[in-house]
Amino acid sequence: MRFTILHHGVPLGTVELEPADLSVGELAPTPAYAAVRPVIRDASAALWTLGFLSEWPPTSKTDPTALARAQALSLELRDPTGALVPVDFINVVERPDAADLPVVFSRFRQAAALSAAALTRARSDAGNRAPADA
Repeated sequence: MRFTILHHGVPLGTVELEPADLSVGELAPTPAYAAVRPVIRDASAALWTLGFLSEWPPTSKTDPTALARAQALSLELRDPTGALVPVDFINVVERPDAADLPVVFSRFRQAAALSAAALTRARSDAGNRAPADA
């Protein structure tokens, strides 16, 4: 299913994801992605130092501030109708080769529903029963 990733209401790109526990797809960026790309690229470089999507062992120290800046990005996922899709997380990671498309990781499994479940009161007849040992 095709989804759009937005940052403060601005579409950053589209991604094909299967709503599942963990879903991964390539981001087809819009021109607006360029505004957040430096933050995502720095955080991705910090992850590469840990061996994520790159060679192991790590080549240098990880920059925790780069990860914090990326974590602070407010990203949301919208379905083809424009409805907000609840997810546990959305991570966009650049690959070491800048010519490759960014990768999106998202988890749908534990996301809260958009509307609350309808609650019904359980009928209790406990007050109408005789005690079990009577």
